[in-house]
Amino acid sequence: MIKRYLTSTALVIALLFAVTTNAEAQDLRPDRTLFVKPQVGISHYLGDNKQTLFSGDEFDIDGKFPYALGIGLGYQFSVPFSLNLDYRFADYPAITQFGSETSGAIEDDPTTRSSVMLTGQYNFANAESRIAPYVKLGANVSWGETRTGNGTRAGTDTKSAIGPTIGAGLDIALNRRTSLFFDLTTNMTFPDTSADGTEEKPGYDDTFGFDASADFLTALGFGLKVNFKAAFTAVEVLATDGPTRLNVDEQGTFTATTNDEEATRPVNYNWDFGDGTTTSGLLVNHNYAEEGEYTVTFTASNERSTDTATRQVTVLAPAEIITISADPMDPDTDTSVQFSSNVTGSTPIDYAWDFGDGSTGSGESPSHTFDTEGTYTVTLTASNEAGDDTASLDITVAQAEADYCAGVVEMNAAFFDQNSSVLTDEGQSRLMENVEIFQDCPNTSGRIEGYVGPFEQNPQELSEDRARAVEQFYLDQGISADRFTVQGMGRTGEGAKKAGAEEFRRVDTIPVRN
Repeated sequence: MIKRYLTSTALVIALLFAVTTNAEAQDLRPDRTLFVKPQVGISHYLGDNKQTLFSGDEFDIDGKFPYALGIGLGYQFSVPFSLNLDYRFADYPAITQFGSETSGAIEDDPTTRSSVMLTGQYNFANAESRIAPYVKLGANVSWGETRTGNGTRAGTDTKSAIGPTIGAGLDIALNRRTSLFFDLTTNMTFPDTSADGTEEKPGYDDTFGFDASADFLTALGFGLKVNFKAAFTAVEVLATDGPTRLNVDEQGTFTATTNDEEATRPVNYNWDFGDGTTTSGLLVNHNYAEEGEYTVTFTASNERSTDTATRQVTVLAPAEIITISADPMDPDTDTSVQFSSNVTGSTPIDYAWDFGDGSTGSGESPSHTFDTEGTYTVTLTASNEAGDDTASLDITVAQAEADYCAGVVEMNAAFFDQNSSVLTDEGQSRLMENVEIFQDCPNTSGRIEGYVGPFEQNPQELSEDRARAVEQFYLDQGISADRFTVQGMGRTGEGAKKAGAEEFRRVDTIPVRN
């Protein structure tokens, strides 16, 4: 009997193990959780009163159906291993000692039995397996009312038994908390009379080739396994997003995407911005106080898992002009001006100079020579990836002059005839020397002062006319009028280093440095 039963059980287990598993993207099988397992099925008895496997006798007995009902409670230590405590109530119609087809009293015999089983179960699965074959092994305590005797000696007695429990099955995950299982579990009971009340039945063939010394109470059924907790799912960082470049003090928004819907709660989200500051959340804002290269680290964690992602952020300081200067600040048209600047910001920095005369330059400290006198607005635009800044200064450029100009302190005077304001040839010749000085020395102006002698008439008017005549001479030679001031001085008692009264009839040109 035992040999045939074990052979059949081995075939069932082999079929269960032939089922392949499906890998899912998410974890389906929980661990570290309690579970409950209600089930229903059919029962099967094998022992002294029935020594044939799967003969169908159970279904031929009037008023009897080989049902099995069960409920189990257990703890899933890990995905493969669990500990189960199960109770089973089953009707075994063929368990009566009057189990021959000639007996008419079989339907009156007590045939229900109860069993409590403590088993360890091993699932051939990982956390992502949809289908998992399993085996289990443990021990049982079984009891029930057993028919004893026959005829007037017939009666019942409550008998209990103990023995090993073996089983196999298939667990199909329906979701992360619930699975459907198909289970075949056999309780071997000792002593021999405990389950069916028969130790050895005379007249029965010894089907297994030796005396049956134990009974087998088997149930084949299905049910639902409901876990108190859903399958643990590790948190995963799917992506992070945010700026790769920021300016100093510019606010940036950083976001992260995780398997938030599937991951086991609670889940913690933390950001480390690489500048000594941290914050939490899936969407955060941050700004940097200093330029540099920063590594932003996002960390997601739950009870038993941690995942991280990093991204690089370049923080730039916009170009800012602190000062610009020129040396010299009052050049002439022959002098090269050296410009310089003090600019802060992230490198590289571009320097664009506009010298105000149509010319441009580049670099931190360019030089430039102005060809024409005047006042120019020089503009610097400094720029980098983060931004730009502009500053300007005004510089006045004088016309270049001969080296001797700074030493000119005296010019020729022009002398006039009595009561006349007309320049003589000699006066014009003397003034031409002054014209050459004005031409060579553009930064020199002249103060023109007219005088009359002691006996000349209308002294104030005549002195002004003489001064105007000299001015006009200069103007006729191309010297600009804005370089002169003209004044009639009237009569003077001071001479002009010329003998006679002529020294008082004169116009002086006094050089003035601009």
